[in-house]
Amino acid sequence: MLFATQSTAARSSTLEIIGIPRAARSSSAIMIFLLALALRALQILIFARVIISFVPAWQRTMWGWTIVKLTEPILAPFRRLRIGGDGIALDFSPMIVLIIISVINRVLL
Repeated sequence: MLFATQSTAARSSTLEIIGIPRAARSSSAIMIFLLALALRALQILIFARVIISFVPAWQRTMWGWTIVKLTEPILAPFRRLRIGGDGIALDFSPMIVLIIISVINRVLL
């Protein structure tokens, strides 16, 4: 019984560390929390992608390459929504994806 108590306490403290309240530890609440956490990480990656897009040398680093590879599958479908002529084209795909993520977060929480 001593080992069962320790593992339950360890599991409980782990859930408290990552921010899941004690009252909301059902499997659906944990799944929603993990989805919200993944969406937050995606937001951070997209912001980082926007920042490194201003400095092309940063895109050639290991971290820049990783961020581009992680975010490109999400941003690529929205690339067709460009505003501007042949000379200047503005890419609003990061803004559109961030708005969609924000709406999903509002619905979840």
